Amino acid sequence: MNAEIADARTHLKSPARPQPVKTRHGLRYFAASQPTVWEAGWRTGAALRRAQSEAAEAQGGAAGDQHASPRPHIRRAHWHTFLAGPGRRERLVKWLPPIAVNVTDDESFIPTVRPVE
Repeated sequence: MNAEIADARTHLKSPARPQPVKTRHGLRYFAASQPTVWEAGWRTGAALRRAQSEAAEAQGGAAGDQHASPRPHIRRAHWHTFLAGPGRRERLVKWLPPIAVNVTDDESFIPTVRPVE
């Protein structure tokens, strides 16, 4: 899924790393003048609930000789070892972000926003 993060007030900014400022004493980093509130993951919950309800409806069919597809869920972020190179002997360790499994990406989701204090 695409990143679901936006500035809560304007929805125009996206998170960025702080940039150094050139001063008499060299490059320096300064703290932000005020905190920024970010909205994150506001469509993922709606997508999971919709996919789970669709999977529950489809489960009522005949079992036959097919196995069941995995239920909609978010796979946890984790380190994963990939084999690469000639003879697949080289091991590459990469970080995999959270992955939506068996969830269709639909732009027509109506988000449910619950303010958290």
